[in-house]
Amino acid sequence: ILADLVMNVGQELIDLRVLVGRGSDTHTFRPSPTAGVALEEADLVFESGLGFEAGWFDALFTATASRAVRVAVTDGITPLRVRGDDGAPPPTASPPAVQVEGEPDPHVWHDVTLAIHMTRRIRDALAQTDPGNAAAYRANAETFVRELEALHRWVEDRVASLAPERRTLVTSHEVFGYFAARYGFELVGSTLGTASTEATDPSAADVARLIQAIKRSGARAFFTEATSSARLSKRIADAAGVRDATLYTDALTPPGGPADSYVGLIRANVTTIVRGLRD
Repeated sequence: ILADLVMNVGQELIDLRVLVGRGSDTHTFRPSPTAGVALEEADLVFESGLGFEAGWFDALFTATASRAVRVAVTDGITPLRVRGDDGAPPPTASPPAVQVEGEPDPHVWHDVTLAIHMTRRIRDALAQTDPGNAAAYRANAETFVRELEALHRWVEDRVASLAPERRTLVTSHEVFGYFAARYGFELVGSTLGTASTEATDPSAADVARLIQAIKRSGARAFFTEATSSARLSKRIADAAGVRDATLYTDALTPPGGPADSYVGLIRANVTTIVRGLRD
């Protein structure tokens, strides 16, 4: 996802190497030696930040002794927090963010306005690192920002077609906090009370509590990530008496897939969510 944003700004002016490729899980990624070589040769390194690459990226960067400038594209965003050990629910209010105890949620790109923030961070970093092409980076970024602004309006229009009482999301991981806050959804719960897929599988008691929460909420669908267990998701949906559907969260699909760009990912997810909660 981040690479797609970077390419929209840099285009043919940059040589982009992607450490975590399409369909891969950044939370559980294990770098190969080629990743270290890429960092050693880099002038500029973009990372999502907010702990999204935690567990491997800092160690890899230090081990390579890379001299590249590091840019966390989420810097300047006040993060939402996922539930803490006390089981507090994730925030559901509209921005500005409501803070609760818990780990920061790094999945800011599900709010299109925050993807615009990320794009501008990328623009500024490229212009500073390569001032000779600064004007081109700014022009590319402005073109892409206009596309993202149109995408944001499209999401608002699609969500407006869904009755407010049906805007209830139950997901396999807590990755849609920013989406819910921006576009007016309620988050009921998740099978894993964390923003990371590295957490252990949910216990039988956790699954039972989620099923009861779905029933009480009146939610019409259970949404799971493309990288999650389809068997567990179907079991939860069947037990709760709702349909199950797949969303794209942390990675793009291969070219030609339903979410092979950031814009495609947002359109695919919003279409699935609205259809799943309305029909």
